[in-house]
Amino acid sequence: MVLFLTAGMLFCIAKLTNQTLSSLKFLQEKSATTESAALACQRLATELREAVSTPDLTSGVAFQKVRPDALPVMGQTIADPTWRLSYPSSSLATVRYQQSDERVMRQINSEVPLEVASRVNVFSVSRYSGGNGAYRIALSIMEKRRVVTFETVVVCPGVRL
Repeated sequence: MVLFLTAGMLFCIAKLTNQTLSSLKFLQEKSATTESAALACQRLATELREAVSTPDLTSGVAFQKVRPDALPVMGQTIADPTWRLSYPSSSLATVRYQQSDERVMRQINSEVPLEVASRVNVFSVSRYSGGNGAYRIALSIMEKRRVVTFETVVVCPGVRL
């Protein structure tokens, strides 16, 4: 009888431990996926603020920005509409974000695309109706039958419509 009770208790403890470990694994995966999606949304918003050309929204988003190593243009400000024309094309980089399967990929010029988010359900960038040069970024991820969406609105001072 004692062996039967001991076996029953050990079985219950093993089952509880297994459920705890699978919950812990799920929470770790959820945390990593959510963090990845939030960082991807934030990274795209940061780079989109630096855009000097109207973003192409046909397949994901593609835009030009001034390369970080480009020499500054002296005597001009963002308020001057000709400032972006002062940079030679060699100082500009084309940045593209697009969804490939369940991943969001970032590519600069013709370099190898890099993954910035995984397990992505929907990725979109669209014009925001509330302002000139404003764009809405939406990134959704699926977590066990639940969709989590990250959204942000970005104003691009270097883009004039």
